[in-house]
Amino acid sequence: MAYGWERVGASVAKAYQRHIALFVAVAIAVFTLIKIHNSLPPITVGTVYKSLPDVPLPSVAVTYPTKPFNETKVALLIENRTVPMLAPLIIHFMGVVPADWRFRFMGSPESVKSVQKSKAIQHQVDAGKLDLTYIPRNMTTGGQEQISTFLTNLWLYETVLQPAEWLLVFQTDSE
Repeated sequence: MAYGWERVGASVAKAYQRHIALFVAVAIAVFTLIKIHNSLPPITVGTVYKSLPDVPLPSVAVTYPTKPFNETKVALLIENRTVPMLAPLIIHFMGVVPADWRFRFMGSPESVKSVQKSKAIQHQVDAGKLDLTYIPRNMTTGGQEQISTFLTNLWLYETVLQPAEWLLVFQTDSE
């Protein structure tokens, strides 16, 4: 029995020695690489450009129209509920309404926050195609009749939708 343990002990000692040898070899290799790296001169932007041949680089000019979207055409969605389908609905209408139309979503702070979570919506806001606006606290849009009353308010057209001449109103039940 003692002989068996001696063999196990000898095997463990050999494995440990190999492990130590491997560790030392890796440490020497890493040390050597760091030494070589530190001995090289630093590469700066100027040295990279100096090593390039004098080749004329092409110039690229991209001109965009001053306003890619027609401000006189607005599609409007008014919704104060946090309905999960709001962001997909807005994106769907952006796909089927002509490309030059702008979009405006008016909602409660909760519904606007819900819509803003969508990366596609964020992209459209950044592109200037979509505006997200809060419904004023003094106006109610809890039902169809209240939304109809809200749409008859002159403030909406003179302040929020100006200079729109064409208005498309769509809602969550639109198809």
